[in-house]
Parts: sequence; C-alpha cells; structure tokens
Amino acid sequence: MVFCYALPNRAQCLMRSLCRQRRDGLLCSYGGKVVYTTEGSLYNLMDKTKIRPTKSLCYNTIYSPLLHNCIEEKSWTNGKQIYNHMIIDGCQLNPLLGNLLLEMYLSCGCVKDAKKLFDTLHSKNLGTWITLFRGYVSYDRWEESLSLFWKMWRDGVMPNSYIFVILFQTCAQLLDLEDGKVIFSCLVKSGCKLTRSVASSLVSMYTKCGCVSDAQSVFDRVSSRNVILWSAMLAGYAHQGQPKVAIESFWEMQNDNGIQPNEIVCITILKACSMLGSHDEGRKVHDCVLRNSFDLTLSVVNTLIDMYAKCGCLTDARSVFNNIPQPDLISWSAMIAGYGESGNILESFKLYSLMESRGMHANEITFLNLLKGCGCIEHVDKARQVHACVIKHGFLLNGCLENALVDVYAKCGVLEDACYVFWKLSVRNVVSWSTLITGHTNHGLHKEALLYFNLMLDCGVQPNATTFVGAIKAIADLENIEDGRCIHFALTQDGLETEFYVVSALVDMYGKCGAVKDARRVFDCMPQRNIIVWSTIISCYTQQTTAEEAIELFCRMQREKVQPDEIILVSIFKVCTMLGMLEQGRHIHNYSLDMGIAKDSSFLASTLIDMYTRCGSLIDARGIFDLIKMRDTPLWNAMMSGYAQYGLPLEAFRLFSEMWDQDVPANHVTFVGLLSACSHAGLLHAGLQVFNWVSLDCPFSETTEQCACLVDLLGRVGCQTQAVAFVQEMPFQPDVTIWLSLVGVCRLNCNLELAIVGVKNLLEIEPGNAAVLVLLSNIVYEVD
Repeated sequence: MVFCYALPNRAQCLMRSLCRQRRDGLLCSYGGKVVYTTEGSLYNLMDKTKIRPTKSLCYNTIYSPLLHNCIEEKSWTNGKQIYNHMIIDGCQLNPLLGNLLLEMYLSCGCVKDAKKLFDTLHSKNLGTWITLFRGYVSYDRWEESLSLFWKMWRDGVMPNSYIFVILFQTCAQLLDLEDGKVIFSCLVKSGCKLTRSVASSLVSMYTKCGCVSDAQSVFDRVSSRNVILWSAMLAGYAHQGQPKVAIESFWEMQNDNGIQPNEIVCITILKACSMLGSHDEGRKVHDCVLRNSFDLTLSVVNTLIDMYAKCGCLTDARSVFNNIPQPDLISWSAMIAGYGESGNILESFKLYSLMESRGMHANEITFLNLLKGCGCIEHVDKARQVHACVIKHGFLLNGCLENALVDVYAKCGVLEDACYVFWKLSVRNVVSWSTLITGHTNHGLHKEALLYFNLMLDCGVQPNATTFVGAIKAIADLENIEDGRCIHFALTQDGLETEFYVVSALVDMYGKCGAVKDARRVFDCMPQRNIIVWSTIISCYTQQTTAEEAIELFCRMQREKVQPDEIILVSIFKVCTMLGMLEQGRHIHNYSLDMGIAKDSSFLASTLIDMYTRCGSLIDARGIFDLIKMRDTPLWNAMMSGYAQYGLPLEAFRLFSEMWDQDVPANHVTFVGLLSACSHAGLLHAGLQVFNWVSLDCPFSETTEQCACLVDLLGRVGCQTQAVAFVQEMPFQPDVTIWLSLVGVCRLNCNLELAIVGVKNLLEIEPGNAAVLVLLSNIVYEVD
C-alpha cells in the first residue's frame, strides 16, 4: 500500500514521489492492493490499515518530512502522534530523527519535554546540543543554557564557534562575568578559533558586564574586523557611558579601516551623540548616513529625530520629521517627546492633535511622551487633559501609564491628585509606591514620604533601590541619623548596598547628618565607584568644612585615572576658595583645560571667577570672563561681585551697563552685587538710586540681601540712625542677615547703643545664640 495525507507540504510531495516508484519494490502493499488517498490523515490511515514502515522503507525517509511539517506548523498534537508511531514501530532514534523530535518539542514551547527527550537520546551529535542550546536561548532560559554547557564539557563534547557565540550571549544576558571568563578559557583550551562572530559576542559580553578594557583587548586581537565586530565595540562604549570614545572609534572605523557603517552602527552612534548632547557630532553622523548607500529606514530616521531633540535642536528634528513621507507612530511619539522634554509643551500638544487628525491613534508610549513635558505646576491642566485622553482611549488599566500620572502630578506639586490616582490603582506595585514616596520627598514633605514608606512595608511590598533612595533623601533632610542607619541596614540585607545611586544617597545622608566618618566608610566599602559617588563624597566634605579631605580625594581620583566632571570641579574650586589656595586652584584649572572638561561651561566659569577674585587674582577672573562667549546672568553677576569685593564700583557699573545693552536679564543677585560695590566704596547716592530702582521699577521685590547691603552702606557712611530707621520701617520682618549687618556697622563705628538694639533683636529671633552674646561682648570691649 502507498499512502499520502492531505496537508500540502513536502511530506505529501515525498509520498507522491514514492508512489510513482512503487514498481521498484521499495514500498509494501496491503491486501495485494495499491492504495492512494488525499483525504484524511496519515495517522488515521495507519491506525486503520495497521500499515507500518518496514526495513525496506527507510525510517528517515518517512518520518523526517513529517516532523519537518510539525516544526513548521508548530503542531504538538501531530508531532506527538508521529512520535507514538515511531515508538510502536520500534524506530531507533538516530541523530537526524532525534534532532528533529527535539526541535519539534522546542518549536511547540515544550522545553521540559525537550530536555527529557535529550536526556534519553543515546545517539547525539553536535547538532543535538546546538538544537537544545538554540531552544533555551529562544525562550530566554539562560541558566539552563549555562548548565547544558557544563554538562557538555564534562561529557567531553567539544563545542564549536556557534555554541560559544550562544554562551557569550547567555553570560551577557545574565551579566555573569565570572562564568564568561571561564567559558573564554574553555574556548582557548578547545582550540576553537576566535572568529569574528565569536569575538563580537565576547566583546558584547564584556561591555555589558562593565569590562570595557577586556572587550578592547579581544577587539584588538582580531586582525580582520568586519562591521559586526565594530558594531559590538561601539555599542559597548556607548552602553558603558563612553559616548565620546564611541564617536571617535566610529570615525576611525571608516577613515583608517575603510569599513562603511550599516544601519545598526548608525543608530548606535546617533544614540551616543544623544548621550553626549553633541549637536555638531550628530550632524556629522547625519551627513555620513546620507552619504552611505543603504536606504534610510524609519528606525534610523526616528533615531535622528530623537538625537536632534535631545541635543536641543528641535528645528532640525522637526525638519527630519517633516521629510518623512509616512511617519509611523514611533516617529510621531519621538517628535512629541522632543517637544515635551524641552519644555515646549504647547508644540507637543499641537503635534498630538495633528497626529490624531491624520488618523494615527495614540498608544501608551505617545501618552507617556505627552506627560514628559507636564512636570511643573504651570502645566498641571495639560496633565489633566492627558489623563482624560487616557481614560477616553481605555488605557487607564495600563500600570505604566497610571504610575506616570502619579509621577507627573507629584512633580506638579498637586499631591492630592497623585494620591487620588495612586489609591485608584488596581495593583500598587513597587514602582507606584516609589513614585509617590519620591514625589513627597522632592516637595519637602519628608515625614509624609516616610509614612508612605512604612505603609508600603506594612502592605508587604518589597522596596527596590529607587524606594530606598527616596526614603534616604527624606531622612537626610530631616537629619534623622538613627532612621538612616536602620534603612542602611535594611538595604544591605537586600543586597543593594553596592548600587551606585543608593551609595550616593547614603553618603549624602550621612554627610547632611554630620556623620562624615560614616559617609567615608560607605564610600570606602564600594568595590567600584562611578563619578556620581565621587562627586557626592567630595561635596559631603565641602559642606562639612573638612576641605582638606576633599582635596585629598580629588588627588586620589587623579591617581586612579578617574576623570572628574563639572560638578566635582565646582566643588573643588569652592574648596580652594574657602582655603585661599590660589596656586592649587590654578593648577586644577589648567588640568581641567587640558582634559577639555566643560571648557565652555558658564556655570564652571562663574565658580572660577569667584575663586580667583576671592583668592586675590582679579586679572585671572576677568580673563575667564572674557573667554566665555555665551554669558548667562550668573556669570555677569560673579564678575560684578568680584569688582565689588575689590572696591571698584565704576567697573561693576560699567559691566552692568554692558550686560543691559546685550539684553541679558538681571536678577536680585545682580543688584546685591551693585549695592555691595557702592557699600565698599561708600557711594551713598549711587546705592540709594540702585535700591530705589529695584523697589520701583524691577519685576521682583527687594530681598533681605539687598536690604542688608543698604544697611551696611548707610552704616559705612556714618548714617547709623538712618540705618536703624530703615530696618524698623521695612515692609517685612527683618531677619538675622539684616540685624547682623546693622550690628556690624555699629561695631565699625563704635556705636554701642545701636549695637545693643541690634543684638536684642537678634536674640529675639535666635534666643540663646551664644555667638550673638560673644559679638556684643567684643563690641563692648572695643568701645572701652
């Protein structure tokens, strides 16, 4: 009998082919008749007729096509029936059939059954191992993949390069550097060559585990590199926070090696430009993309939009967007996110309306991007508008969106709304709790934040690193060191004491609580430290006036080849200012210039101007001011304050006039600087003009600092009585700064009577302040 079943696949074709060969005696017959059918199934026919393949009919020829069909159709039922027939027929599972059965199980998602079958197979070849490895990887069974390798190695089966690629991918997913290194040594022992595909997976594994130097070593060992290997190395640099190195290597790949980038490389480098915030580099990469022959896919174009938006070039981003013939939802969402993240909330909503009008319906990502720009009180109505759209489109049960709404309401300061959404959640997970706790902490509601933290624990929700950080920040501002130590112990029990941002929060908390030794102990226990941890400990020493230790740590950073960032340099320059260390400050300044760290930063320049002026080098301060082309208000203020300290009011007013001509907006600090300049030079008339201008013509009201400056000015020119009258007639309650200013000028003029008035008022504000009594005692001594 010859048989065939109805499914249109290669098995049926093979049966028809066999039917044509029946005269060759290759097939058996049934009841002396030749039977051919195209209806029903093979399995039913075999059951009815009791036909079985004979020795003359090769098992491989019959069962191999049938198993292939089950694999293609992911048909577990048919596959199981075939396997049952094979068992009944006494079919010995050779490597071909065993591998096909294994693949059939895996294609149907039966990983456990596949493993059982694998263990029973007596005849395995390398393909058998590869099939199971591939199955484990496709179902993210990374641990099982590693266990299979160790069994393979113990059994003396030598893996090939394909298996090593899978193994390094597995270690990368598990961030298992230790096993990865052992497997690399096994590769060397096995004699398997370090092919480009193996090297690529090894580079990816090392970089994902944070070992860029090891990845570089492997990369350098491969003499003939292709674009895939370069792609792995570039992605590694970007992944480990070295976007500048990634971009430099991108140009090296083309210029020195003549390898043209593919789509994946271009996307990686554009993301690196986003991380660096470098519009110029991004534009160069864009030009490179246009020069290459491959078509601009939507993936590349969407990454371009994202890059330009994150670099603050929304005009370029919109230009790229407008040139897309048919933007997809990702394109729209990327452009909306760009406007939202830049604070241009109105444009993001206009674009959303345009998207809807063109028949493109928003998804969860779109709404999340719309919410990105709503995180301030001015845009709370927009946040509520998005909330309404979320409800309208039926996305309210999406946990991610609900948590985002809690977050945006908390950032807007409308914590009642945040709590309302929070308590409406069907499931309050750790993200929900963390968002609410952090929101209360950021708005100064530290006790409420800790209340929610304890309530979260009572509800049986396990805190994560973000939750602990929110609670630690609340404790830091409350300066409650005992609670801080309790939380430190709890997160240690959870194995979170090595998370960079957790350590940073702990160091900051101990520092604010005055426990600098505890902060240093946490820092020293870290096996590896990122730049944020370094910055926090240095800032901790700076705030606690243990400035020498901050300098020592900075020198240690240099010895360990850790490059400081702008924040660390600002802290160190402030330390040099406190200690009057002009030469040390100049040396660090030159170092930062050599390293190219924030050389155009107005923020850093303002700190440097303050350092040089306070340390006695006004020329250096002015030199830095002149080098910065894009000057903001704080930079002008720093230079004016410098002139004020040196008693150069004319220079300060000349700078103010220049600032005014360049349409740079002044703020209250600007006028404090001008008043201080008048005070130091004794220019009463000019000082009164400045103060009256602030009071009458400026959009902001006078501050305590400005009032203190005027009191100081009046006292310096001998108008102590007028100074007291000014303080008593102020439209708001004088604070410590103003009364200290009055006492200071009274001491300068040996006016004990007015000084006592000032001291009495100081003691009313801060009763029991011993320093005030010491000040009065000194005045009495000096008068006598």
